[in-house]
Amino acid sequence: MALAYMSLGSVAGLVSIVLFPKLAIREEWARWRNLLVTPILAGSLMAWIGQQHGRERTGIERFSYGALFALAMALTRLVLAARGSSSL
Repeated sequence: MALAYMSLGSVAGLVSIVLFPKLAIREEWARWRNLLVTPILAGSLMAWIGQQHGRERTGIERFSYGALFALAMALTRLVLAARGSSSL
């Protein structure tokens, strides 16, 4: 299940680079910080959303899977930007 959410996150990162080729974060140190902070925030948000429903949570509504999705997306964007592939 974790591999599926990481794969979806990578695809989302690739699509986001195609749709938005210019990175919003210019400083390299801030990109690395984003790679750490964003998955924690996304995982926390997804876990909170999952708790709001009175039913069994889906995979993405758990902290770990939400964080893995966001980490894969951010890492994909970071790697493609570093390689100059943002002009896909």
